[in-house]
Amino acid sequence: MNDSNSNPVEQQKQPKVRKSILISCAVAVAASIIFALVVSFIPSGEDTSGDANEYVSLGMQAYYNGSYSEAISYFDQAVSLDPETALTYALRGEVYYTMGDMDDALTDFTKSIELEPDNYVYYRSRGIVYYNMSEMDNALADFNQAITLQPDFAHAYYWRAKVYYQSGEMNQALADLNHSIELNPDYAYSYQYRGMVYRSLGDTEQAIADFQMCLTLNPDDEVRQDVEGYLEELGVTP
Repeated sequence: MNDSNSNPVEQQKQPKVRKSILISCAVAVAASIIFALVVSFIPSGEDTSGDANEYVSLGMQAYYNGSYSEAISYFDQAVSLDPETALTYALRGEVYYTMGDMDDALTDFTKSIELEPDNYVYYRSRGIVYYNMSEMDNALADFNQAITLQPDFAHAYYWRAKVYYQSGEMNQALADLNHSIELNPDYAYSYQYRGMVYRSLGDTEQAIADFQMCLTLNPDDEVRQDVEGYLEELGVTP
């Protein structure tokens, strides 16, 4: 990362990501997935000329460099020049989410949905924000809508399963995690949560198998530590 020390925005102290606001899964992992999926909705033939799009590009680069305050500044300028583009609000909402600012993230994702109500990624992203605000009914509604709009969206099933798990609805959680794994068998965190569901249902053998598969797929360090702890509790050496 080669951020210029002469940039007054970059000289500001970057806000600390509030990991404590997450019920599960590191912010950085969830955030990178959100950002990648949101960016995937940029049409391949979209004209990237013009001041607003230039600021969007600069904001994306700043985000990837970890310069979150700078990214917000660029997205602010893009919105001021073009307040009717849903993607810009979604990208800025993702940065707010990464910074732990759930209120502003919620505002931006809601605006992106108002402007583009058929975009399933925006509902999934807002659902994640609601989940981290412990507003489970709203989170469930958004994940449901994301799945309605895109029935093979594995990540929405994963997050809906997390809502069901937090609500104690283990059979619904298991069904969604099975579907998520069918659609994306290489996503470590689905195995982590399915293992937790199996453990809650008393199926130790299946729980161990899923926890071991999660570790095989190399989750982030925080989740790896949790899963190794689950295995030790079940009498298995990771």
